[in-house]
Amino acid sequence: MADINIQMHKKNSNGTYDNIFPKAKASYISTTDGSNVQTKLDLKANLTDIPTTLKNPYAITFTGGVAGLYDGSTAKSVAIPTTLPANGGTSANTTSIAGALTVSTSAPSSVLAAGTLWAVV
Repeated sequence: MADINIQMHKKNSNGTYDNIFPKAKASYISTTDGSNVQTKLDLKANLTDIPTTLKNPYAITFTGGVAGLYDGSTAKSVAIPTTLPANGGTSANTTSIAGALTVSTSAPSSVLAAGTLWAVV
């Protein structure tokens, strides 16, 4: 059995032709499993087991100023610290990140002191 593409035209009042694009009902279009498109659409519309979250099989563990784990199963907020411990100090002995960071256009020319941060841009 051959598949045949049909192009339909209708002659209008001025003697030219209009293209006609026939519509098909979803229930008339068969699927390869013997069902029809409308049945497939109805099944999708009535799904109740769609998950609201998707857990990541490769969880992210983060450490540093804040430690934690994120696997996608719940929302996670991370408070990024705005201060750093000064010279290995405790949270009570902190230095502002802005004051602790030297930004330069070249690498440092000497050994940096302990606790010094250097950024090359």
